Amino acid sequence: MPQKDAWLAVQSAHRAGLLSRLHDHLYFRNPRPVLELYDLENDPYELENIAGKEEMGAIEQALRVELERWMIRESDFLPLPTDVLANQ
Repeated sequence: MPQKDAWLAVQSAHRAGLLSRLHDHLYFRNPRPVLELYDLENDPYELENIAGKEEMGAIEQALRVELERWMIRESDFLPLPTDVLANQ
């Protein structure tokens, strides 16, 4: 299984400290935030999560509304984590 072997090699390189800072961040940032929002035009590698920034409030709210509509339409009622609800 080449795909599995590739992932095992990435994990091994991570443990040995051989990954670039970029790849280490992309694959192993921990914990991963519950909400993520990226400016793909200016940040194509998704390194700066802009969710929670004051100027992103309207965009986040619009995306939450769309997500809720999608969840209702698809009968996908997985509850959002409590820390997300507390920040609304």
